Amino acid sequence: MFAGAMLLFQPGRGLGAQNAAGVNQQITEDINPQDYIPFAGSKITDLGEPANITFKHNLPRLAGATAAIPLYTAFIQALYPRGDYLNSKVLNFSPTPYAYRSLVEGYVDVIFCYAPSKEQIKLAAARNLQYRMVPICKDAFVFFVNKNNPVENITLGQIRDIYAGRITNWKDAGGNEQAIIAYQRNRESGSQTAFLGIMEDETIMEPIAEKIIWGMGDMVQRVADYRNGGGALGYSFRFFTQEMIRSDSIRLLTIDGSAPTTANIGSGGYPFTETLYAITTGGESPEVQKLLDWILSDQGQRLIEKIGYVPVR
Repeated sequence: MFAGAMLLFQPGRGLGAQNAAGVNQQITEDINPQDYIPFAGSKITDLGEPANITFKHNLPRLAGATAAIPLYTAFIQALYPRGDYLNSKVLNFSPTPYAYRSLVEGYVDVIFCYAPSKEQIKLAAARNLQYRMVPICKDAFVFFVNKNNPVENITLGQIRDIYAGRITNWKDAGGNEQAIIAYQRNRESGSQTAFLGIMEDETIMEPIAEKIIWGMGDMVQRVADYRNGGGALGYSFRFFTQEMIRSDSIRLLTIDGSAPTTANIGSGGYPFTETLYAITTGGESPEVQKLLDWILSDQGQRLIEKIGYVPVR
């Protein structure tokens, strides 16, 4: 085990992590943390050239959303000296709710997440803190179905009707005579925060317990393997489904005729474009500010694009 990564891997139970407070967390069943250990992981994206800055002291401690793991682990490999990294505890694998909690409690310096939920904003306010949110790249929030479902496009109105309980069968959304199994994520997940933003003021139907998904990978798996084939509907972020999981058993839906391609994300043509932020609580150390500046530099944005996100510059 590398000293720079605070994590546990539990065979048969998926990815577990331990934050600086010693709290064990499970992230998702489909991501092996060993693949993303800086200087050792097989899925780390290498910068491919010497970084134009380096860190030697007071290495910023990083955490973030599951979908951001390839980002902040690549930043560490590109910028942190291997020896100093191995002798530190700067990498904290944790899902979104724990990342926000670790930030406000001072266990990490920067988290890489999508916009906070109302609960996460209250968490900071209770400690007289405010989030400083620096946009670093763009992603798409996507809806997907089992590959056996003939539906390829869905409208914003149909999404709201489905999750409000007004549409319950795919025949009313351009598909076959089949009940819609509409999954949702747990309340504090980044996916659920984005979903609630899309639903706006709609009253969302209360899902039964088995339709609430705790892991991002589990959402994909439920839709991919649903026993009746084409009835399931799920949502997540494009990068996670296309770059981290890469399931060939689901199909991303176009929304009002627009596909979640990198071109449409960059131009704003896709309606559910999301921003991923580097988030602090202000009062950054010189080292943290140096990291944020580099991420927004030409070299940092090239690495982000190489990983598979859409850069903001």
